[in-house]
Amino acid sequence: MSNPSVFELNKSNIKDNIFLIEDNIGESIHFHVGLVRFDLSVKEFDDITLKLIDVLNEQVGLDNFDLTKQNEYFLERIASVIPYITSVEDVTVNVEDLKYRFETQNGNIEENYIVNTPIYKYYMGCHEIIDEYAFDLEIWQSKEELMEQVKKTRNDFIYVDENNFILDGYKSICAGLALSDIENVIRVKRINVLDGIEVKCMLLREKRKW
Repeated sequence: MSNPSVFELNKSNIKDNIFLIEDNIGESIHFHVGLVRFDLSVKEFDDITLKLIDVLNEQVGLDNFDLTKQNEYFLERIASVIPYITSVEDVTVNVEDLKYRFETQNGNIEENYIVNTPIYKYYMGCHEIIDEYAFDLEIWQSKEELMEQVKKTRNDFIYVDENNFILDGYKSICAGLALSDIENVIRVKRINVLDGIEVKCMLLREKRKW
């Protein structure tokens, strides 16, 4: 049976080797490691993924950070620093002190407080601003549908770094601030890493294909 479409699920370069995962609709999951290709059924791929996460959980050994309970997009963003996490602690922060990084029109990365960032501005009525930025979306999902979903279903946990930059839950915080239905002081989970290691999550601009 030929596959009607191929979706690239993930692609990365580790030590000059291309790691590529493709969903071949109607056929199988292809996992490319350099010049080698593994053909897996969806069930086999799911089973291997769960086992790898369990192994990584054991290696990381953090009581307050279960990888199996994290959003997959969040894990992808912080994957390179997971081995360097020293602790995850519950702390309280003032929402006004939370910050985020985003790419500006000229390509620079700006660091600013939440009320000065694009997603907050979207929830405050500047809806066209999301056209400029790239989102992690399901295949069937539009940006507007994602933003509406975030309004209705907020993140259970907000993760931040040592400097109060949000690592996960950015859109939820923006929605809460814009709708004024969030407390001024909230509990978050702070991820601490080894000295010299930075965890950087940011909102990047949409790359135009045409």
